[in-house]
Amino acid sequence: MGTQQLLLISLGIIIAGIAIVVGINLFNSYYDEHLETAAMNTLNEITSHAIAYSKRPISAGGGEGSFVGYSAMQTSDYTVSVTATESDITIYLQSKNLASDGTPALVTGTITTDGVDEASVYDHKSKSWKKVKTKNSNGNNGNGNGKGNANGHDK
Repeated sequence: MGTQQLLLISLGIIIAGIAIVVGINLFNSYYDEHLETAAMNTLNEITSHAIAYSKRPISAGGGEGSFVGYSAMQTSDYTVSVTATESDITIYLQSKNLASDGTPALVTGTITTDGVDEASVYDHKSKSWKKVKTKNSNGNNGNGNGKGNANGHDK
């Protein structure tokens, strides 16, 4: 083989290697985002269940305006922890599926009878919690200005 052919083969291998690395990074990024979105969907599902509990009369197994006594439905994908008071409930979800960095997806939310008051997701890239849904003083969901999309993300 000539020098030019060896150079082209080497260049092809380098380009293929770079493409593989970029593909793996994209997959990991989308997978982490999927875990966060799935955790938020589970939080919304538990929220509906908790609100239904608080609105049900005690005689029907509910809280009659209170969250005290509520036990969260358990899922096969998450470990769910609940702290309930008369007026609100705090839910903490930990995914049993691990993110690309080997840590679980984490979501926490505070719920009132009006819905999710505040929700945060642990961002694995910045290693910090980010708020994804809040309710401001006039009751609008969003980022404090009444704006936000349907799933509560302020993107």
